[in-house]
Amino acid sequence: MMQPRISFQTARSMLLDHVSPIHTESVDLMNARGRTVRESVVSAGHVPPFDNAAMDGYALRAADAPTVGAVLPVAFATAGGQSVPPLPEGACARITTGHPLPPGADAVVRKERTQRRPEQHIRFDVVPSPGQNVRPAGEDIAAGDVVMEAGRVVSPAAASLLASVGHTQLTVAVRPRVLLLITGSELVDATALPSAGQIRDSNGPALALRVDAAGGRAHARRAPDDTAALHDALASAPPADLMLISGGMSVGDDDLVLHVLDQMGMELLFHGVKQRPGKPVAFGVLDDRPVLGLPGNPVAAAVCFEVYARPALAAMLGRSTVLPALDTAVLDAGYRAKAGYHYFTRGRAWVDDAAQLRVRPTGPQGSGIASSMRDANCLIHLDEDGTDPAPGQHVSIQWLR
Repeated sequence: MMQPRISFQTARSMLLDHVSPIHTESVDLMNARGRTVRESVVSAGHVPPFDNAAMDGYALRAADAPTVGAVLPVAFATAGGQSVPPLPEGACARITTGHPLPPGADAVVRKERTQRRPEQHIRFDVVPSPGQNVRPAGEDIAAGDVVMEAGRVVSPAAASLLASVGHTQLTVAVRPRVLLLITGSELVDATALPSAGQIRDSNGPALALRVDAAGGRAHARRAPDDTAALHDALASAPPADLMLISGGMSVGDDDLVLHVLDQMGMELLFHGVKQRPGKPVAFGVLDDRPVLGLPGNPVAAAVCFEVYARPALAAMLGRSTVLPALDTAVLDAGYRAKAGYHYFTRGRAWVDDAAQLRVRPTGPQGSGIASSMRDANCLIHLDEDGTDPAPGQHVSIQWLR
């Protein structure tokens, strides 16, 4: 028997109350893309490390060119990767973008605002001001600045900053191990030719890729709707930080998963949520490991992964943001919805010519229509008290990655 259904918000809160950050490891920067930093990185120095030219041109003391037409001799030219001598008073230095500013100089006049004169003299067509076209030391990052906070994910842009401060070893969360058990006697491998009554397993590949994208490592296996086979598949599985089981969650004669888990000692915390799709979703704890039971329907499994499993993995990784941020969009086309359920309607959102965020459902929303998920870039949230949202109504959307 299914337990009384609870609200989506209650179900997600209960799940997140039973997951916590897992252990860490050290990785080098070149292998850190997509990993979650667990120790903040503080810069030991400035970036850039010295005052430098923001333009090709001539470095000088602004006070030495007080009027348009001032002429100064060129003392030297800077060179990349080398120290720069002090600038003599009443002189200028030819400088290239990014080169250190000579000691004594406080401005750079770009080359286009100058004229060459005989015997290595330069005429300035503007009156420079101190700091003009100069990037000061620490303009981007100052010594002591936090370059990357704990809980953030390493991206190529973040790697650039980390490399600039010389931080090439990072303490990151170990990728959670996820046992992915796909159940159903009707399932065959996606490479097989199904016989009568059989279907190809689409949840296995899809959920494995979702686990990977969410920062975990999936170990996938499949089992038929058989008590002994399900027990063996679970008992012989390698250690996991999270168990995701697809199928066998309803109340039919072949829905045996929760019965087997109960025999194995799982504490069932909820079974059945007031949501569509994914009403039979279940959650419990077995041997101190969270177990999330997903419906076997591919669309419902995908939706439940996004609203339950992805936040759970984010919490395990110690990410600073666990729950998805919701944006508000204008509904472009209405759809049918009954009160009493939290709807996750697959939607396509865009910004119109008036710079307004709009969204519409991705066609028919049956839980067996996988294309509704393929074509979606967001989930439209409709709370339990909402019914039949109409065009022009403001709705909350959760972006899909």
